[in-house]
Amino acid sequence: MTWVILTGRQSDLDQVATPHKIITNRDYLAHPSLFRGQWPKVINLSNNYGYQSRGYYASLLASSRGHKVIPTVETMIDLSERKLYEHALPELELALNKCRKDLAGVFPQKVCIFFGIGPSKIWDRFAKLLFDWFRAPALEVHIKDSAEWASIRKIGFHPLARMTEDE
Repeated sequence: MTWVILTGRQSDLDQVATPHKIITNRDYLAHPSLFRGQWPKVINLSNNYGYQSRGYYASLLASSRGHKVIPTVETMIDLSERKLYEHALPELELALNKCRKDLAGVFPQKVCIFFGIGPSKIWDRFAKLLFDWFRAPALEVHIKDSAEWASIRKIGFHPLARMTEDE
């Protein structure tokens, strides 16, 4: 099975650091023959997934070519507006608030989840549930914490350009 990682620029990721093929969105869009006869799994790490962006079209094209891709266009659309993912919030907030006692009652304002893995074991249940709802390589969740209940203000993509060295 071939894994392909799509980025905005070739320099976004170190090709030597991974055994997977790293190419730019532009190359993936422009050269359909690169993976002819193959069925790669595609991880789209674009900095922009907005409608009509290269990131959007790369996932759309990957799906039409029969390649497995995350995030899908459906996930991009779902996360584009709060009203499109509000149906998931009750279940996600319940899982989020189960972390409260292990976090000494205080939530960060933002937490990043990568492939369903949180910053520590405390976040496991929430991170897996979030990934089940929204299959995306990197998500950031903005949290509003009150004394009794933490609520999710926003769920969005965590772009490669804003990732730290540790991430």
